[in-house]
Amino acid sequence: MEQLADVFVACRDTAHALTRESLKNGIRLRALVSVATDTAHFADGVLSELDREYHPPLACRERCSYCCQKPGVLTSIPEVARILDHVHSTFSRDAVSALAGRARRYAAQIAGRDVTIPIGEAVPCPLLEDDRCSVYEVRPLTCRGFNSTSVDACRDANTNVDRLVPIFSPLKDATDAITIGASRALEAAGCDSGLVDLGSALDSALCEGQRV
Repeated sequence: MEQLADVFVACRDTAHALTRESLKNGIRLRALVSVATDTAHFADGVLSELDREYHPPLACRERCSYCCQKPGVLTSIPEVARILDHVHSTFSRDAVSALAGRARRYAAQIAGRDVTIPIGEAVPCPLLEDDRCSVYEVRPLTCRGFNSTSVDACRDANTNVDRLVPIFSPLKDATDAITIGASRALEAAGCDSGLVDLGSALDSALCEGQRV
Protein backbone atom coordinates (compact mmCIF):
# COMPACT_ATOMS: atom_id res chain seq x y z
CA MET A 1 0.00 0.00 0.00
CA GLU A 2 2.81 2.40 0.86
CA GLN A 3 4.46 1.75 -2.50
CA LEU A 4 1.21 2.51 -4.34
CA ALA A 5 0.76 5.69 -2.31
CA ASP A 6 4.23 6.74 -3.41
CA VAL A 7 3.24 6.08 -7.02
CA PHE A 8 0.19 8.31 -6.61
CA VAL A 9 2.27 11.20 -5.23
CA ALA A 10 4.95 10.76 -7.89
CA CYS A 11 2.34 10.74 -10.67
CA ARG A 12 0.67 13.86 -9.31
CA ASP A 13 3.92 15.77 -8.93
CA THR A 14 5.34 14.73 -12.30
CA ALA A 15 2.14 15.73 -14.09
CA HIS A 16 2.25 19.09 -12.31
CA ALA A 17 5.83 19.64 -13.49
CA LEU A 18 5.09 18.53 -17.07
CA THR A 19 2.10 20.86 -17.29
CA ARG A 20 3.99 23.80 -15.84
CA GLU A 21 6.78 23.23 -18.37
CA SER A 22 4.34 23.14 -21.29
CA LEU A 23 2.76 26.43 -20.19
CA LYS A 24 5.96 28.29 -19.37
CA ASN A 25 5.72 30.43 -22.52
CA GLY A 26 2.02 31.23 -22.12
CA ILE A 27 -1.41 29.70 -22.47
CA ARG A 28 -1.77 28.97 -26.16
CA LEU A 29 -3.58 26.24 -28.05
CA ARG A 30 -0.39 24.37 -28.91
CA ALA A 31 0.70 24.56 -25.28
CA LEU A 32 -2.60 23.06 -24.13
CA VAL A 33 -2.29 20.24 -26.66
CA SER A 34 1.24 19.69 -25.38
CA VAL A 35 -0.06 19.39 -21.82
CA ALA A 36 -2.42 16.60 -22.85
CA THR A 37 0.22 14.90 -25.01
CA ASP A 38 2.95 14.93 -22.38
CA THR A 39 0.73 13.76 -19.53
CA ALA A 40 -0.76 10.98 -21.67
CA HIS A 41 2.67 9.72 -22.66
CA PHE A 42 3.74 9.79 -19.03
CA ALA A 43 0.56 7.92 -18.04
CA ASP A 44 1.20 5.22 -20.63
CA GLY A 45 4.63 4.60 -19.13
CA VAL A 46 3.27 4.38 -15.60
CA LEU A 47 0.42 2.06 -16.63
CA SER A 48 2.82 -0.23 -18.48
CA GLU A 49 5.07 -0.40 -15.43
CA LEU A 50 2.14 -1.22 -13.14
CA ASP A 51 1.03 -3.93 -15.55
CA ARG A 52 4.50 -5.48 -15.56
CA GLU A 53 4.76 -5.27 -11.77
CA TYR A 54 1.35 -6.64 -10.80
CA HIS A 55 0.04 -8.54 -13.85
CA PRO A 56 -3.61 -7.58 -13.17
CA PRO A 57 -6.22 -9.98 -14.64
CA LEU A 58 -7.76 -7.38 -16.94
CA ALA A 59 -10.74 -8.41 -19.05
CA CYS A 60 -10.49 -5.44 -21.44
CA ARG A 61 -10.17 -6.41 -25.09
CA GLU A 62 -10.45 -4.69 -28.46
CA ARG A 63 -14.08 -4.07 -29.50
CA CYS A 64 -15.32 -4.61 -25.94
CA SER A 65 -16.99 -1.22 -25.63
CA TYR A 66 -19.40 -1.43 -22.70
CA CYS A 67 -17.52 1.27 -20.78
CA CYS A 68 -17.65 3.51 -23.87
CA GLN A 69 -21.44 3.50 -23.85
CA LYS A 70 -22.03 5.50 -20.68
CA PRO A 71 -22.04 9.30 -20.34
CA GLY A 72 -19.92 11.22 -17.87
CA VAL A 73 -16.39 10.71 -19.23
CA LEU A 74 -14.77 13.66 -17.49
CA THR A 75 -12.02 15.26 -19.50
CA SER A 76 -9.73 18.27 -19.13
CA ILE A 77 -9.73 21.22 -21.52
CA PRO A 78 -6.23 20.34 -22.84
CA GLU A 79 -7.42 16.79 -23.59
CA VAL A 80 -10.43 18.08 -25.51
CA ALA A 81 -8.10 20.40 -27.43
CA ARG A 82 -5.82 17.49 -28.28
CA ILE A 83 -8.70 15.33 -29.46
CA LEU A 84 -10.09 18.10 -31.65
CA ASP A 85 -6.63 18.81 -33.06
CA HIS A 86 -6.30 15.12 -33.93
CA VAL A 87 -9.79 14.99 -35.46
CA HIS A 88 -9.27 18.04 -37.67
CA SER A 89 -5.81 16.96 -38.78
CA THR A 90 -6.51 13.29 -39.52
CA PHE A 91 -10.26 12.82 -40.18
CA SER A 92 -11.78 13.33 -43.59
CA ARG A 93 -14.55 15.90 -44.00
CA ASP A 94 -17.13 13.11 -44.05
CA ALA A 95 -15.66 11.54 -40.91
CA VAL A 96 -15.81 14.88 -39.08
CA SER A 97 -19.43 15.30 -40.17
CA ALA A 98 -20.26 11.78 -38.97
CA LEU A 99 -18.62 12.51 -35.62
CA ALA A 100 -20.62 15.71 -35.31
CA GLY A 101 -23.80 13.72 -35.94
CA ARG A 102 -22.93 11.21 -33.22
CA ALA A 103 -22.14 14.07 -30.84
CA ARG A 104 -25.53 15.61 -31.59
CA ARG A 105 -27.27 12.32 -30.81
CA TYR A 106 -25.29 11.98 -27.60
CA ALA A 107 -26.33 15.46 -26.49
CA ALA A 108 -29.97 14.70 -27.26
CA GLN A 109 -29.86 11.50 -25.19
CA ILE A 110 -28.42 13.19 -22.10
CA ALA A 111 -30.38 16.45 -22.37
CA GLY A 112 -31.56 17.47 -18.90
CA ARG A 113 -29.70 14.65 -17.16
CA ASP A 114 -26.93 14.70 -14.59
CA VAL A 115 -24.18 12.76 -16.37
CA THR A 116 -22.61 11.78 -13.04
CA ILE A 117 -25.65 9.66 -12.13
CA PRO A 118 -25.53 6.09 -13.55
CA ILE A 119 -28.19 5.17 -16.08
CA GLY A 120 -29.42 1.79 -17.29
CA GLU A 121 -29.21 2.43 -21.01
CA ALA A 122 -26.52 2.77 -23.63
CA VAL A 123 -25.38 6.29 -24.52
CA PRO A 124 -22.44 5.70 -26.87
CA CYS A 125 -19.52 8.09 -26.77
CA PRO A 126 -19.48 10.09 -30.01
CA LEU A 127 -15.94 8.85 -30.61
CA LEU A 128 -17.08 5.23 -30.61
CA GLU A 129 -17.30 3.79 -34.11
CA ASP A 130 -17.90 0.10 -34.86
CA ASP A 131 -17.18 -0.70 -31.19
CA ARG A 132 -13.74 0.93 -31.40
CA CYS A 133 -12.47 4.30 -30.21
CA SER A 134 -11.83 6.40 -33.30
CA VAL A 135 -9.20 8.46 -31.44
CA TYR A 136 -7.71 5.69 -29.32
CA GLU A 137 -4.16 7.05 -29.45
CA VAL A 138 -5.28 10.41 -28.04
CA ARG A 139 -8.00 9.16 -25.68
CA PRO A 140 -8.32 10.97 -22.32
CA LEU A 141 -6.69 9.92 -19.05
CA THR A 142 -10.09 8.80 -17.74
CA CYS A 143 -10.27 6.22 -20.52
CA ARG A 144 -6.62 5.20 -20.17
CA GLY A 145 -7.04 4.40 -16.49
CA PHE A 146 -10.45 2.79 -16.53
CA ASN A 147 -10.37 -0.99 -16.60
CA SER A 148 -12.31 -4.11 -15.69
CA THR A 149 -11.48 -7.54 -14.39
CA SER A 150 -14.85 -9.02 -15.47
CA VAL A 151 -16.48 -8.67 -18.87
CA ASP A 152 -19.64 -10.24 -17.44
CA ALA A 153 -19.88 -7.43 -14.90
CA CYS A 154 -19.41 -4.87 -17.66
CA ARG A 155 -22.17 -6.48 -19.70
CA ASP A 156 -24.53 -6.52 -16.72
CA ALA A 157 -23.67 -2.95 -15.71
CA ASN A 158 -24.57 -1.75 -19.18
CA THR A 159 -28.26 -2.13 -18.30
CA ASN A 160 -28.20 -2.51 -14.50
CA VAL A 161 -27.10 0.59 -12.58
CA ASP A 162 -26.73 -1.45 -9.38
CA ARG A 163 -24.08 -3.72 -10.91
CA LEU A 164 -20.57 -2.64 -9.96
CA VAL A 165 -17.61 -3.26 -12.26
CA PRO A 166 -14.53 -4.66 -10.47
CA ILE A 167 -11.34 -2.87 -11.44
CA PHE A 168 -7.62 -3.02 -10.71
CA SER A 169 -7.60 0.28 -8.85
CA PRO A 170 -3.88 1.20 -9.07
CA LEU A 171 -4.31 1.90 -12.79
CA LYS A 172 -7.19 4.30 -12.22
CA ASP A 173 -5.45 5.82 -9.20
CA ALA A 174 -2.42 6.63 -11.34
CA THR A 175 -4.40 8.45 -14.03
CA ASP A 176 -6.46 10.23 -11.36
CA ALA A 177 -3.23 11.44 -9.77
CA ILE A 178 -1.95 12.70 -13.12
CA THR A 179 -5.23 14.51 -13.70
CA ILE A 180 -4.98 16.17 -10.28
CA GLY A 181 -1.39 17.25 -10.81
CA ALA A 182 -2.10 18.72 -14.24
CA SER A 183 -5.24 20.44 -12.95
CA ARG A 184 -3.34 22.16 -10.16
CA ALA A 185 -0.72 23.43 -12.58
CA LEU A 186 -3.39 24.67 -14.99
CA GLU A 187 -5.11 26.54 -12.17
CA ALA A 188 -1.84 28.09 -11.02
CA ALA A 189 -1.22 29.30 -14.57
CA GLY A 190 -4.65 30.98 -14.70
CA CYS A 191 -6.13 28.41 -17.07
CA ASP A 192 -9.48 26.67 -16.74
CA SER A 193 -8.69 23.60 -14.65
CA GLY A 194 -12.20 22.14 -14.57
CA LEU A 195 -13.27 18.84 -16.08
CA VAL A 196 -15.99 18.62 -18.71
CA ASP A 197 -18.16 15.84 -20.08
CA LEU A 198 -16.35 14.64 -23.20
CA GLY A 199 -19.42 13.97 -25.33
CA SER A 200 -20.99 17.31 -24.47
CA ALA A 201 -17.74 19.15 -25.19
CA LEU A 202 -17.50 17.51 -28.60
CA ASP A 203 -21.09 18.47 -29.34
CA SER A 204 -20.37 22.10 -28.44
CA ALA A 205 -17.17 22.22 -30.47
CA LEU A 206 -18.39 20.42 -33.57
CA CYS A 207 -22.11 21.03 -33.80
CA GLU A 208 -23.03 24.48 -32.52
CA GLY A 209 -22.22 26.14 -35.81
CA GLN A 210 -24.45 23.70 -37.70
CA ARG A 211 -27.56 24.42 -35.63
CA VAL A 212 -30.22 26.91 -36.80
